[in-house]
Amino acid sequence: LSNALASSLDPDTTLQKLAAFVVPALADYAITYACEGSRIRRLGWAHRNPRRVNLVEQLLASGEPTRDDRHGPGAVIRTGAPILARYVTNEMILRAGQNERHAAAVLALAPRSSMVVPLESRGRNIGASCVTSSGTCAQSSTMSACVSAAGALSASALTRSWTG
Repeated sequence: LSNALASSLDPDTTLQKLAAFVVPALADYAITYACEGSRIRRLGWAHRNPRRVNLVEQLLASGEPTRDDRHGPGAVIRTGAPILARYVTNEMILRAGQNERHAAAVLALAPRSSMVVPLESRGRNIGASCVTSSGTCAQSSTMSACVSAAGALSASALTRSWTG
């Protein structure tokens, strides 16, 4: 994984590789985010089922997360604290949705467990990785360790690509 992530100097490619790594090994779908100044961009995504990629794209089109968000990648980037939701309910999705389109897109993907971990480099949060499954996070500690390790490798690769 380290070599694969480090093989590109392009941040978009690196984060796409991270998303593709965790799907299908750990999740049904994954989205990676990079913080660029005050803006948070979704840069990489993958879904286990190619016929459901359009649902992830609908989520991407529903609006970008912000550092002011109370839930999700914006909150993780702001605080540096990972979020683990072992059992995601429709009520949680409706409460956490950024807007109606966002909530509808997430509901269509039918997540049942989700984890968002920070991508940290040189003591600062430069992004986040969200991995989501239609099952429960039975092995959440293993999943968290894998996603965190992949996130650390990605953050290191991103830092190298940004600093040349």
